[in-house]
Amino acid sequence: RAGRKDTREEALRLLGHWLGPLTGALLLWQLKPLSHPRYVALFATALFILVAYLLDHLGRRQATVPLAVLLGLAVLAVTLTSLHAYFLNPRFAKDETREVAAALADHAAAGDLILVPPEDWSIPYYYDGPARVEMVWPSETWDRLGGLTRTGQTVYLVDYYRATRDPGGVVPFALESAGSLVDRWDFKGLYVRVYRLDRPVEPPPTAALAARFGPLEVTEAWVEAGAPADTAVAVALRWRLAEPAEAPLRVSLALRDADGWTWATADDWLMDPRGVPTDRWTPGEEVTTYHVLPL
Repeated sequence: RAGRKDTREEALRLLGHWLGPLTGALLLWQLKPLSHPRYVALFATALFILVAYLLDHLGRRQATVPLAVLLGLAVLAVTLTSLHAYFLNPRFAKDETREVAAALADHAAAGDLILVPPEDWSIPYYYDGPARVEMVWPSETWDRLGGLTRTGQTVYLVDYYRATRDPGGVVPFALESAGSLVDRWDFKGLYVRVYRLDRPVEPPPTAALAARFGPLEVTEAWVEAGAPADTAVAVALRWRLAEPAEAPLRVSLALRDADGWTWATADDWLMDPRGVPTDRWTPGEEVTTYHVLPL
């Protein structure tokens, strides 16, 4: 009996070692969905020791042998399913960061600039080439890019399909307004946009404008002039929330020639640099949004 009591206490302790971190992780994932399950993988050891204890305990009595068999089959099924997903199912494969780094190493030259998402060290870890690798937060785009860019430079912008640190598209706008998109590479989970700059990046010189769209007012605007026909037109709009917005709002832009032909369109959510939509803006708040109309 003393032995059973000791093993029971040990089993409960192992159960706590497993459920405690897992419960904390589940709560964390509700607050921050990008947290990765791998951070609790080390606690699976306690789970398997607990399963081994239960199999031994249930297998000692004839009445509970079926439960031991079911538990063993369940653990085996979950393990085989996980191994199959890990090794054979492409949906669970990691993003191709090494392929991106290899492509950049093959194309980027000394003096070029590679921009990667803030706090993402995967590309810098795998990349081995002469180009400069930098991280730029959207809130510091103009100052940082102004110092990093120069005329004739090639800039490689790396980002993820599933998530982005730049929900307002400030960096693509900045690069397009100072140059043009010349190539785009697609990989699993990531893409690379290649820009050739005509001048260093600088803030758009917006001009005063007065227009009202429901609860929103446009107070300033800037439209790129003289964009080559095979590139894109960059547009910046300064908004002021005059009254609370009941729903998230979008802006639809169209570029037409003198004969009325439409050459480009864009339909974007209006968001501040943090990705907050208009229904969560504060009345009186002013936000600049950035848009690109490919020709």
